[in-house]
Amino acid sequence: MGNPIPDHFRPQPHPTKEIFRKNGVRYADLAAYLGCSIGSVQWWLSGLRQPPHEIENILFELADKCESRPNQPKEEC
Repeated sequence: MGNPIPDHFRPQPHPTKEIFRKNGVRYADLAAYLGCSIGSVQWWLSGLRQPPHEIENILFELADKCESRPNQPKEEC
């Protein structure tokens, strides 16, 4: 018996999740920067919850910054 839930109904990771993972940015660092809990960051990046618009804008800005500086230490991202 296969999985009864089709893949298109499953939560999709936030587009920035992979960028942060590649650059070694920890959830704890994101949470401290955003002023929220680590759990909130986990929910948002896993796709289980949609982040508030202002948080989502910050996530995209940070991801762009990390992508534009691929060899910088994570503290610089």
